[in-house]
Amino acid sequence: MEIIQLHLKHFGKFTDYRLDLHAGINIISGGNETGKSTLHAFIRAMLYGLTRNRSRSLDEYQLREPWENPAYFSGSMKLLYEGKIYRIDRNFGRRQEQVEVICETDGTKAADPAAAISAFTGGLSEADFDNTVFIRQAGSEAGGQLGERLRDYLINADQSADDSVDVSAASEKLKKRRKKTESEKNEALREIEAQIQEKTRESEYVTRDLERLLEKRSKESVQGESKAPFERIEEGSIQGGMQQIGAAAGAAQKAGADQAAEAVQATDTATSEKAAQAEDAARPEESAVPGEDAPPAQPEDTEGVLLPAAVFLSFAAAILMCVCAWITTDHRMRYGMLAGAVLTGIVAVCLLYRVLHPVSKTERIRKRAKREEFLNRHLGFREDPDDPADRAEAMRRQQKARDQILRAREEEARREEEVRQQQRLEMEQSLQNQEAEDRLRRGAQVQRIARSQLLDREISLRREKLEELRKELEELYRKKAVLSRYDEEIRAIELARSRIQELSGNLYHESGADFAKEVSAILSVLTDGRYTRISLDEKNLIRLNTPDKLLSVDQVSYGTMQQVYFALRLASAGLLSGGSEVPILLDEPFAMYDEKRLERALRILAGSARQVILFSCQTRELDLLEKMGLA
Repeated sequence: MEIIQLHLKHFGKFTDYRLDLHAGINIISGGNETGKSTLHAFIRAMLYGLTRNRSRSLDEYQLREPWENPAYFSGSMKLLYEGKIYRIDRNFGRRQEQVEVICETDGTKAADPAAAISAFTGGLSEADFDNTVFIRQAGSEAGGQLGERLRDYLINADQSADDSVDVSAASEKLKKRRKKTESEKNEALREIEAQIQEKTRESEYVTRDLERLLEKRSKESVQGESKAPFERIEEGSIQGGMQQIGAAAGAAQKAGADQAAEAVQATDTATSEKAAQAEDAARPEESAVPGEDAPPAQPEDTEGVLLPAAVFLSFAAAILMCVCAWITTDHRMRYGMLAGAVLTGIVAVCLLYRVLHPVSKTERIRKRAKREEFLNRHLGFREDPDDPADRAEAMRRQQKARDQILRAREEEARREEEVRQQQRLEMEQSLQNQEAEDRLRRGAQVQRIARSQLLDREISLRREKLEELRKELEELYRKKAVLSRYDEEIRAIELARSRIQELSGNLYHESGADFAKEVSAILSVLTDGRYTRISLDEKNLIRLNTPDKLLSVDQVSYGTMQQVYFALRLASAGLLSGGSEVPILLDEPFAMYDEKRLERALRILAGSARQVILFSCQTRELDLLEKMGLA
C-alpha cells in the first residue's frame, strides 16, 4: 500500500487541505503548532476511524474536531494498492459517521469498506497498527499487547499458515473465566454463610424461647397438681360443715319452740289448776288443804328425747367446725369456724346441764303456786273462794295471765321468726359467697386450662419452627458442600492455562528464533554492531546479549532503549502484516537520536522498501538524506 494524497476537508485546524505524497521517504517538516501531529493522526483516522469515550477527559474525537463548522467533520485519502488507485471517503460526524472505499481505476465501490481497508493494511488490527508502523511523537516504545500478539503469531506460524490460534486470547479467556468462577464461588459462599448465621441465630432464639415455655408449663403443672387436692378437700369440708351447721340450727330452733310451747302449756295448766282449786274450795262438801296442790295428770313428756338429741348435734357441729377450721386455708373462714365452734359448744354445755338436771312440770307449777301464795300473804291479799268478787278477780287475773302468755307466745314467735329470718339471710349470704368463690375458682381453673392449651400451642409452634430451621440449615450446609465444584473447575482452568502456557512457551522458543534474528539484525545496524543479538522470553521480556553479560532493556540508556523498540516495531510490522508493505508513519521519533544514530535509522528506513512518512520540526533528517543521496 502506498498513500498518494491526503485531503483534509474539515479536520482539526485544516479546511480543504490537500497533501500529495510519493513512494520512499516523505519528510514533512515545520515548526510547532503547524499541524504535523494532526496530519499524522488523520492518516490513522482514515484507516480506523476516531475513538470516542464517555469520560470528561478529551478523547481523540474531541481533539480532532474541526475548529470551524464542527458539524462537517470529514476527509478523504487516495492510495495505490496492487496497481489500482483507491479513495477512502470518511465522514466523522457523530450522527452521520460513514466510510466508503471507491476504486477510481475501475469506477467501483467496495461493498464491504472494512474488509477492503483490512486488505490495504495487511490485516493489521488497530492495536497492531499502533504498536508497529504508527509511531507517535517520542513514542517508539510499543504497547504491552505487542508481546502477546507476537507470541500468538509466532505460535500460529509454527502450527499453520493462518491466524486461527490465539494463545494469548485463550489464556486471557481462561484467566477471566477463573476470576469469574472465583467471584461466583465467593459470592455464593458469602450468601450461604450469611444465611447460615441468620438461621443459626434464629434457631438459638427459638430454642431459648422453647426452654422458657417448657419451664413455665412445668411450674404451672406443679402448682396445679399441688393446689387441686386442697381445693377439693376444702370444698367438701365446707359443704359438709354447712350442712351440719344447718341441721344443728334447725334442731336448736325446734328445741326452743318445744320449750316455749311447754312453758305456755305449763302456765295454762297452772291457771286451770288454780281455777279448779277455787271451785273446789267453794264447795262445802269437798275439803281442800290450803298450800298443797294435787298433782295433775302428767302429759306425755317429749323434753327427755329432744334435749339429748340437741346436745349430741351441738357437740357434733362444734367438732365439725373445728375440723373445717383446721383444714381450710382461708384465714377469715377459719376464724369464723372457730367462733361458731365456741358458741355451739356453749349451747351444747347448757343443754347438757338441762339434761343432767331435769325439772318436772309439777314441780314448776308447785313453785309458781308457792310464789303466788307468798306474794299474796305478804301483800295482804286473801282470796276468798266464796266471795264472787274474789272469783271475778281471780278470773280477771287468770284472763290477764292468759293474755300475758299469749303476748309472750307472740313475742317468742316473733323473735323466733326474726332468728330464723336472720339465719336464713346468713345462710343465703354464705351460699352466695360460696357460689361466688366457686365461680372464681372455676374461672381460675378455666384460665389455667386456657393458659396450658396456649402454652402447648406455642411449644408446638416452636418445635415446628426448630424442625424447619434444622432442615433449612441442612440444605444450606449441603449447598456449601456443593461449592467444592467451583474449586474443581478452578483447578481445571488453572491446569488448562498452565498447560497452554507451557506448550506455547515451547512453540515460542522454537519458532521465535527467526524473528529474534531479524530484530537483532536491525538493532545491530542501529547500534553500529554494539548489540548484535536480542532474545524474547515467554514473558515477553527483552534481553540484550553482549559478550560480557545479558542485559535487560531497562539497564541500557534511553537512546538505546528507543533503538531497541524501533527495531522491534519494524520487525513486527513485517511479521504481523504478512509481508504487506504498509507505510511507516513517524511523528518526531528521532528527537533523542544523535547524528550517527539518526543516519543509521534513516538508512534502515530507506532500505525497507516501504513508504515512510516522517513528520519533524527540524530539517536535519532531510539534510542527512540529501547527504546520503537518498533524497
